[in-house]
Amino acid sequence: VLRRFPVTNQEYIAFLDDLVRQGREEEAVRHVPRERAGQAGQQGAMIYGRDESGGFVLVPDADGDLWDIDWPVCMVDWNGSTAYAAWKAEQGALPWRLPEEFEWEKAARGVDVRFFPWGDGFDASRACMRDSHKGRMLPVLVDSYPLDESPYGVRGMAGNMRDWTATVYRKEGPPLLNGLVQALASASEERASVRVLRGGSW
Repeated sequence: VLRRFPVTNQEYIAFLDDLVRQGREEEAVRHVPRERAGQAGQQGAMIYGRDESGGFVLVPDADGDLWDIDWPVCMVDWNGSTAYAAWKAEQGALPWRLPEEFEWEKAARGVDVRFFPWGDGFDASRACMRDSHKGRMLPVLVDSYPLDESPYGVRGMAGNMRDWTATVYRKEGPPLLNGLVQALASASEERASVRVLRGGSW
């Protein structure tokens, strides 16, 4: 089961604020969306700000853009995405996690080998991508492109933001056992830094 919509800034801020309330502020700060760093191995500046109570808030980013609370969260690394899924699982009865690459692909394309979630024909008006913007390109609200919907009702899989998956990237492709893709990464692979991203991204 995949969620219908991507995780929003509002939902991600709720996660970070809850970590702070639990006394896990260092962890919260580690998972905040960040600008790209100037050098490898460095952390970029936090994109979210803090209010007087220590909660996280939206503030203008380095380009002066104020993110919308209902945009999909972005500029989050794989560890932050995984931590959010684990936190979400703690909130209820469902064991949330990031999808494997082929789970994501099936949710986006169904079983009829379509090129896009809506079918085979390309149409820039169906998803938030470079060619669907006349002016400056910015993310959009998670429900802005209702035609960017998979056969299963999952939205935003062709445009807006790319998604992290749980799958470790391998140049040679996924490991097979008796011709079947092995679904979950091993414990040693959990520490790998290169993961598969899926979805559209302008």
